[in-house]
Amino acid sequence: MSSTVVFDITQASWQSNINWISVTFYVVLGSVQLVVNIMRKRKVSTGHTFSSFYDKVIRALPFIIFALILSLAALSATRAHADYTNLRSAYEKGQCEITDGTIEHFVPGRYAKYDSVESFEIASKQFAYPSPGNTAAYKTTAADGGKLKNGLHVRIHRCEGDIARLEIIEDMKPKN
Repeated sequence: MSSTVVFDITQASWQSNINWISVTFYVVLGSVQLVVNIMRKRKVSTGHTFSSFYDKVIRALPFIIFALILSLAALSATRAHADYTNLRSAYEKGQCEITDGTIEHFVPGRYAKYDSVESFEIASKQFAYPSPGNTAAYKTTAADGGKLKNGLHVRIHRCEGDIARLEIIEDMKPKN
């Protein structure tokens, strides 16, 4: 029985679905604000306590926003990398459930490159995955060029709900 590997976590590289363009934009914008804020000399009112406090908050705000953006980007990247390493480790240790059978009740994802969920069943076991989804597992919907369809015979290695390896069994003819 020959098969074609469509996805294998050990051959996939780690990637994150963080929009790095927007992160870079905000980091550059925050850096410019910090430089301008440091170079600008503000006249601090000494007469009113509230005014003095307000001036200090306004001066500190760009630092706070800059630190928050960097922290969120680092947290998202770290979390995505941890998901990748956990899935790969579980697959390499043989902790995945192997399901072999014919795809039934296939519901393709509707939109390319947008929030879309694709689902199907194999031997009454449910499979679903989001696209784009911030996961290291298989997530290529039909709208994005995925090869899955009703009647296709596949072998899936699933760890904790994520598809770590997907093979199409070629000796079996799809039932259309």
